[in-house]
Amino acid sequence: MQWKNVKIQCKISVGSSKKNFLGGLPRTFFTYILQEVNSPRVPMACEEFYLDGAVLNGGAPSSSQNILRHAETAMETCAIYIDGGYLDKVLQQDYDGIRIDMEKLVWVAARQDELLRAYYYHCMPWLSDPPTADEQGRFDSKRRFIDAISHIPRFQVRLGKLQFQGTAESGKPIFIRKRVDMMLGVDMMLLAVKHRVNRIVLLTGDSDAIPAVEAIKPEGVAVTLIHGPLKGRSSPSHELYKVVDERVDIDVAVIETIRR
Repeated sequence: MQWKNVKIQCKISVGSSKKNFLGGLPRTFFTYILQEVNSPRVPMACEEFYLDGAVLNGGAPSSSQNILRHAETAMETCAIYIDGGYLDKVLQQDYDGIRIDMEKLVWVAARQDELLRAYYYHCMPWLSDPPTADEQGRFDSKRRFIDAISHIPRFQVRLGKLQFQGTAESGKPIFIRKRVDMMLGVDMMLLAVKHRVNRIVLLTGDSDAIPAVEAIKPEGVAVTLIHGPLKGRSSPSHELYKVVDERVDIDVAVIETIRR
């Protein structure tokens, strides 16, 4: 089969209906496509090549090797760590409980990087013995949500446990999360010390993440913090904000991109 006037155009628009081509498919597949286009059996007539909206080498690459060199420079491998409790806080306290598309959030966080995996940490709601109707309703709703996001490609849910700590003077029960911060920190360290990722994206506002961040950076891994509005009710820990390499505010533009 002879192909003529082959035109490669990979114009990625994060948050649209199109998938993130380079981030969502293995790099080996991407390499194979370019090698086939530039093989002796295929006349090369590549007019445009886009990576995350940016034209590579003037928009007129002369060879697949040239494209690959640019793509390898632009693409790194990242892992994403989402503190579900903090994300809930951002959405509830600063955006009136708006519902978001978790898969869109993942691709916004990954940017042009290849995604190794995204991790989501949370606890199931508390159930008394026997549970009240409200407790059971919240539990069932959260279970449906967890089941749904568990089917997102390269997405893993990690659940801790709520521990009852007593009752406040107002009569409201007091709970603390167990295991979540420890799991998140250990998971980040495992990938960093094995050099499986170049960048870690951390969505949290909790200063408990600082020791893990400080241990990861000497391994040559960049840490990007995604956080609530600095002037909002869900602003992150000041100390955590200072220790990371990059910062991304969940502002109105981001919300509009990831909302359902």
